[in-house]
Amino acid sequence: MGDEVNVLAFHGTGLSNYESIIKTEKFSFNKRDDHWLGNGVYFFVDDFERAKRWAEGNRPDKDTEPVVIETEFEFEQGELLDLDKSDGLKKLDEFARDFITELKRKRVLISNTDEHTFHCKLLDAFVFRNKKYKAVCRTMKSTGNPIIGASRFVPLAKQLNIVDTNIINICELKLHSV
Repeated sequence: MGDEVNVLAFHGTGLSNYESIIKTEKFSFNKRDDHWLGNGVYFFVDDFERAKRWAEGNRPDKDTEPVVIETEFEFEQGELLDLDKSDGLKKLDEFARDFITELKRKRVLISNTDEHTFHCKLLDAFVFRNKKYKAVCRTMKSTGNPIIGASRFVPLAKQLNIVDTNIINICELKLHSV
């Protein structure tokens, strides 16, 4: 068994964004203070339908049709911080203890920071200090008003945040109309 992790990923967006990605040969993103897995390009893991719904309702370029971009990633050992796994979360917890101590020492106030802003700052600092990490992933409960079916299970979505956009192979992107 190898140390690589293969991930099938889907990115919901609009056609004009896809055309821009192809033309510039790169994904770009707007930095924000509250991206829950840090700043980067977000994908849904192995969930075309979730990316489709995102493209239909949340794409930034609403003047063009929604599309889903499919791609695969292969991560070597230590390139993917998987926060669904105990060892990944343990690494981040250890880093967080030191990070919080360092912030307190520098008298940086973090007590009034909401959860997403804290996570964004923490994960941005983690990948900045641990350059080998190219991506972060975690499963979340669906946001907004998730449709809960007869099973009464709350829908979940696993997201992958690509923090090093250079690993996205533009030539291998597959476009899906929705």
